[in-house]
Amino acid sequence: MSEADDADMPAPVRNPFAAEDRAVFSPSELDVVTLRTPALSDEGATVPAGATGTIVAVYGDAAAFGVEFEAPFHALATVMPGQIGSCRRAG
Repeated sequence: MSEADDADMPAPVRNPFAAEDRAVFSPSELDVVTLRTPALSDEGATVPAGATGTIVAVYGDAAAFGVEFEAPFHALATVMPGQIGSCRRAG
């Protein structure tokens, strides 16, 4: 690829706040989270993206979270940080 080809390439799209958000805010127990992507419940059912649940456990150094969902059905699921779309602090 020549330099001329590089000039035609669009610049990568970045979320300028992603790194700062992760550094300042890490979900903790009793926070309410919304799934960005589906999660597999402990019973094997798929909890859909958009479902909202409460963090009931934090595994490791926030490497994963145990989340309890009430809707669309009651379920417990292990959720990875990348599956969380939004988080609201408890209290």
